[in-house]
Amino acid sequence: MNYWIISTFTYGENDFEFDKLSSYFSKKAWGIEAGKTDYPIKKGDKVLAYIGGKNAKIFIFVATIANERFYRMPKKFRNGKQYNPFTAGMEYYLKLKNIALFKKPLSIYGILNKISFIKSPIALGMAMSQTMKKITKQQFDKILDEASK
Repeated sequence: MNYWIISTFTYGENDFEFDKLSSYFSKKAWGIEAGKTDYPIKKGDKVLAYIGGKNAKIFIFVATIANERFYRMPKKFRNGKQYNPFTAGMEYYLKLKNIALFKKPLSIYGILNKISFIKSPIALGMAMSQTMKKITKQQFDKILDEASK
C-alpha cells in the first residue's frame, strides 16, 4: 500500500468554503491536470487531500483510491458548467472512496516541525506543488493524528 498527498491550489480569496466541501465530493472525484497521470497508484492506496494557495495551506480529508487508473474528466466539469473547484479545468480525475472530511481544516504551518518531507517553511510551495506526492506511512499517520486532535 502506498500513501499520497493529493494537491490542488486556489487562486482567489474565497474559492471554497470548508462547510460546503462534502457537496463537492459527492461524485468522489479529485481533479488531476493533463500530463500528471503517470503516478503508480494502486487500488486501496491512502490519500490526504491538500489545498494550497493565497489563503489556504490546509489538509481537508483522508480517503482511499478506488481504482488503479485515472479517468478522463467529462466536458461539463472541465469547462465549468457544473463548477466544482476540485475538478474545474482538470483533464482527468482520480476516483476516491471512504472520503472522511476532517472536522476542521489542518493548517500545514501547525505541523511543519512534525513532518520531515518539507525541509524548510521557505520551501513549502515547492514541496507541495506536485499533483500527487508519495509519503511514508509514518508521515501519513503523523498528519492524520494531528487532524484528529
